[in-house]
Amino acid sequence: MKFSLVRIAEKIIMNKSKFIWNMLGSGIYSLATVIFVMLAKRIVGEEAGAKFYMAFTTGQMLLTIGYFEIRPFQVTDVRGQYKPEEYFGFRALSCLAMLLGGVVVGLVYVANGKADGAGFGLIMTLCILKMLDGVADVFEGEFQKNDRIDISGMSMAFRTLAVMAVFSAVAWVTKNIYAASAAAAVMGLVGVVCVVMVWSRRFEKLSVSFAGDKMKSLFGSTVLLFIGSAMCMWLWNGTKYVVEWTLTDRETLVYGIVFMPTMVINLGSSFVFKPMLTTLARHYENGEHKKFAGLVGVLVAIACGLTIVTLAGGAWLGIPVLSWLYDIDLSGYKAVMLVLIAAGGFNAVSILFYYALTVMRLQKKIFVGYTITFIVSIVLPVLMVGRMGIMGAGWAYLIVMALLTVIFAIMLYTKLLADARLTK
Repeated sequence: MKFSLVRIAEKIIMNKSKFIWNMLGSGIYSLATVIFVMLAKRIVGEEAGAKFYMAFTTGQMLLTIGYFEIRPFQVTDVRGQYKPEEYFGFRALSCLAMLLGGVVVGLVYVANGKADGAGFGLIMTLCILKMLDGVADVFEGEFQKNDRIDISGMSMAFRTLAVMAVFSAVAWVTKNIYAASAAAAVMGLVGVVCVVMVWSRRFEKLSVSFAGDKMKSLFGSTVLLFIGSAMCMWLWNGTKYVVEWTLTDRETLVYGIVFMPTMVINLGSSFVFKPMLTTLARHYENGEHKKFAGLVGVLVAIACGLTIVTLAGGAWLGIPVLSWLYDIDLSGYKAVMLVLIAAGGFNAVSILFYYALTVMRLQKKIFVGYTITFIVSIVLPVLMVGRMGIMGAGWAYLIVMALLTVIFAIMLYTKLLADARLTK
């Protein structure tokens, strides 16, 4: 453990610039959600702010289709199984599918009376904004695979800052959340153009391939990861929708706000996890299973440490800070916030295990794990929210995340034991 911590520290020091830019990019991208929702609530009030929050969450969920969970596979493709242009082509197709999914979801909202024409437009606008993140992500994945995670971080930082600046300026001037969202989407498009220009000038001329055999092969390699990630996105956000369908707009907004501190754990973990993905893959590919297991153990310890720190900070300052930021009284929701933070810790560890299992190319096992947990996540929140309100949503989320972590831990431990026997 000590040796692994030293090695990680040395790696960070040697690649200080890369680490800092990755940290800045991930941090700013995560903070965007907090700022968007805060401005929406302050500008248009609680009811409309809740609708904006759920539209933003819907766009984030639909981004799962755009991502198609290519990034973890892409950055750990150390053998070069697929060329950059093939990843680019596949991402173009998945983003088109994401837009079509946005149309379907928007129409469902309208049919159920949850949105009018303006609401449909808001859902589609935020879907386009998040889709552009998906387009940029495939280029950022290639930067990372080429050991330039600093460029990935710069891309995320500058794109997100530009989008937030435009959104904020238009929102304050017009007091219109629809105009602000549209302006943010336009700025997102400008950001993607800049990312493409960086790729073309610093690496190779942009080329996009839609070769049928490669698209089919890449689909086959990642479809189980995609379905698993889609189910995982429901695990992360399902309780929000159950709260929206069951409780009031105000309670929907409150739950979304007290959910925010969980992002601190995921954000802190991603600072360390992302730069280590390619290292994990190389350890495993080279048969260095002890180094692989040791690195996983250190990363788990880091995630646990971040969870403890966040719990302490949340218990002390969480409610006062969130109440001030969002101009809403949250004094009665400290307990549910702490439950959600604990769930966020399990979520961070489960993501690490997911990355490790992806490196091992155990897509089928990942799929099984997500399927089991997904079934639980459909039933449990409905039962618990109906009986316990927001607190029931918090406990349901904690139980689901803990279950997923345990399942992935068993799979990982079993595989490592099998690898150890084979090397003897």
